[in-house]
Amino acid sequence: MASRRARSDVFPTVAQWQKLLRARPASLNSSLAEIYGRRSPMIAERVAKLSAMLEDFAGAFGADRSVVIARAPGRVNLMGRHIDHRGGYCNLVAIPNDVWVVASARTDGRILLRNLDAEFPPCDIGPADLESASRGGSWHDFVESETVGTWLKATRGAWGNYPLGAWLRLRREFGAAVPAGFSGVFWGDVPRSVGLSSSSSLFVATAMALLRLGDIEIERTRFVDLCGQGEWFVGTRGGAGDHAAMIYGRRTMVSQIGFFPIHLADQAPLSDDIEIILCNSGQKAQKSKGARDRFNARVAAYEIGLAVLKQRWPRLTARVEHLRDINPEFLGVGVERIYQALKTIPLWMTRKEVSCTLPEQIEEIETWFSTHGDCDGGYPLRAVLLFGIAECERARQALHAIGSGHRERIRRLFRVSHDGDRVSRPGPAGRRVPWAAEYDDDYFDRLIRHAQSSHPDEREQAALYNQPGAYGCSTPEIDEMVDIAMETEGVIGAQLVGAGLGGSIVALAEKGAADRLRDSLERGYYAPRRIPPAVHVFQPAEGVGCLKFEG
Repeated sequence: MASRRARSDVFPTVAQWQKLLRARPASLNSSLAEIYGRRSPMIAERVAKLSAMLEDFAGAFGADRSVVIARAPGRVNLMGRHIDHRGGYCNLVAIPNDVWVVASARTDGRILLRNLDAEFPPCDIGPADLESASRGGSWHDFVESETVGTWLKATRGAWGNYPLGAWLRLRREFGAAVPAGFSGVFWGDVPRSVGLSSSSSLFVATAMALLRLGDIEIERTRFVDLCGQGEWFVGTRGGAGDHAAMIYGRRTMVSQIGFFPIHLADQAPLSDDIEIILCNSGQKAQKSKGARDRFNARVAAYEIGLAVLKQRWPRLTARVEHLRDINPEFLGVGVERIYQALKTIPLWMTRKEVSCTLPEQIEEIETWFSTHGDCDGGYPLRAVLLFGIAECERARQALHAIGSGHRERIRRLFRVSHDGDRVSRPGPAGRRVPWAAEYDDDYFDRLIRHAQSSHPDEREQAALYNQPGAYGCSTPEIDEMVDIAMETEGVIGAQLVGAGLGGSIVALAEKGAADRLRDSLERGYYAPRRIPPAVHVFQPAEGVGCLKFEG
């Protein structure tokens, strides 16, 4: 349960915050150093931006308003893509780039939002009808309702829907403890549409500010759940991995997050001689309806595939609740038994075939179908299941490999994981050709033979973590960047970051390799496309929080 603290003080006013920033006491520098590191140039940059946000807030809403200042970072998932909603681990770091909000409570039921970035126009939202609709039935029923559909259609692409979604989810959960409305001024530098979860940063920063305004204290696990569910309001149906990274993130640390229930499984410092490098492809990660349909259809393929597997192998899967449970250790079987079971799963199933195969689950099926448009050719069940099951195993092993700096193991895990999303490979004459992953019957027969072999090399080839499967959410551009990175001296591993269909790649590299990687990508990727290089080196930053006022 949440608890409410008795207020022992009033939140500082805008004017008081402005005075603090002008004085810039040691306590302020110390608070920002806890986020970015003592020598980070971002400290001075953030003081300047916060000053500009407070000035904008004062001009729009008044300098005498009591406000809180909250922030949430972007995130990078180093291993464990597309499996947080399957119960698998994610190995996450918060990045220094973040979203900040200056917020105050309102009593008139309005939500007034401003942004220092002129690309995002002011929003004046009257949420009363939406809030009323959110009270009946489940949160899932609400976000799937005609009321929400009509709202999203009328406000397509509006940035204010993310803060609105945070307010609606928390207001439903905590009632009048959450302010009846709020004013907020936002600013952030998390690159957008590149797979770093800028939209989730906006959502989590808002939620953090609203909890603080309501003097509501909740456990971090519950905070993650509420944010993950709350973002369904904008139309996506992902898990809570992004939000967990932002909420559990710690400076210098990699966090291994488990799900169902959400929990911090372990943390390890990033090896001192390894750095994280983010490289933007210049190709925006798609947020269109077609892209959302593709993402949500992959999630549906997980659901359908697991249901078919449990139907056909009831004894093997009797204790299976989530996809993460399909591993030799949990099931108490050899990996060859898992491959025998997966071989019986259809390569593809149409909606009609799904309904005929699982008639007793028709209500669940309709829910899965409702998240996306019809799929050309149906659902690639076997390829998606193999990817997810194997990615769960890769993610389980990743933290130890990364924390210990085990170069060979990191390289293999990254390579196979990216191959699971890959759509292209180098071809003749410098051209790229489609990537065709293996998951047919012959492939599984070979895995079964190798898993039972007396030769260590063959058993290693058959290991679960060495199977890419085919989730297929990369792009030819992303694949090309990964291939260039993997050939660059000092780069240990590289792969797609985020949900895919554009965005960025992440590389783990030996310290000092960033310049070589930048040069390689400039020659092989950026210059031929006439786009500026976007290569950023960083260490893990601190997670979500509110700025302390220590005047």
